[in-house]
Amino acid sequence: YRLGDGPLTEHVRRGLLASEAEYRDGLARREALWRAAAELLARYDVWALPVSPGVAIRRQRSGRPLRAAGGPVPYSRYLGQYLCPTAALGTPALSLPAGLGAGGLPVGVQVHAPRFADRWLVGTAGPALAAAAIATPRPPWDA
Repeated sequence: YRLGDGPLTEHVRRGLLASEAEYRDGLARREALWRAAAELLARYDVWALPVSPGVAIRRQRSGRPLRAAGGPVPYSRYLGQYLCPTAALGTPALSLPAGLGAGGLPVGVQVHAPRFADRWLVGTAGPALAAAAIATPRPPWDA
């Protein structure tokens, strides 16, 4: 599996080389993120965010940059900047189509619930959110 040359790859490299002090600092920052997410989700049932900066990407072989309006973009930059930061929160999430964008490609939304509310999100909120979602076609291959 290749992550490409985007920022995610660099962050993984830096994490593998972190000192013990840097690692402990990272754990403390993660705890602060968990507290902030818990405070937000104590006020709201779910938290909805975009899945990516635009419509779904065309399917292609891994390791190739994506074609975007501003030129080629590493895969990990296009999706990673939206999905990876929320993964650190430890909150369960569903990803659902929310409509169609340019070229008839789907636009997605990620819906997060409080930590350890996985069963509730999938069993209660999941069916309701899925019923409200728009059926979308599978993105075509990018030759």
